Amino acid sequence: GQIVFIALIYSKLILNQEISRLIRLLSLIFVVLFVLNVSFLQSFFKFHTFSYILGCFLIFFISIQYLKQLLNEKNWQPLKKLPFFWITIGNIIFYICSMFYMGSINYINDKNYDEFGSLISIFVYLFTSVLFILYTIAFLFNLNPKEK
Repeated sequence: GQIVFIALIYSKLILNQEISRLIRLLSLIFVVLFVLNVSFLQSFFKFHTFSYILGCFLIFFISIQYLKQLLNEKNWQPLKKLPFFWITIGNIIFYICSMFYMGSINYINDKNYDEFGSLISIFVYLFTSVLFILYTIAFLFNLNPKEK
């Protein structure tokens, strides 16, 4: 749900209608592939690594499209006035980095490589922390305190 939600937000932010439609179509395809994956390839009781990796690539593609749009704008704005720039950078870092660990989580669990959960503490929480730091930057830059 998170990947589809992010994709739909970006489909509204991206001004190019062809890219926006492509994002919505890819989101629909992602949902269908997720259902097929959970139903036939990986069970509902294991983490859906194939779908997750596909979703990470989808978020990366969408993020690059948004950054291309920012680069092609005629009137550039300071980055502190563009909250979705920081959100996009956070999404890129989080999804690309977590793709490698979460994409192999079933293998790691089956082979008992992370018996005490130390890898998940290091990798997933680190990527999540970076994501939320960048989200916080996006929101803090756009707070408009009342002037006295």
